[in-house]
Amino acid sequence: MKRSHLKSPDLLPIKQKDRNITKLGYSFMWVGMVVVLATFAIGGAGVVSLSLPWVILATIIGSLAIGFFISLIADIGIEHGLSFPVYM
Repeated sequence: MKRSHLKSPDLLPIKQKDRNITKLGYSFMWVGMVVVLATFAIGGAGVVSLSLPWVILATIIGSLAIGFFISLIADIGIEHGLSFPVYM
């Protein structure tokens, strides 16, 4: 396989026998999913009072801002093995 500085070996698939996640790891993943669901619920409740055009405009602005920051630091994150949320 050709080596690339843009591809992290941590993201490649591994065999089932090489997976060594514990109950603690599963509990951390569960807590992470709960936080994501709560964030979506809070975000959904926050836009109830806004009109649809404002929600669409806020979504576009937020997506462009996140895309800008990801593209600004993506090479640094991949080069050093940091994901975008961790780097931020």
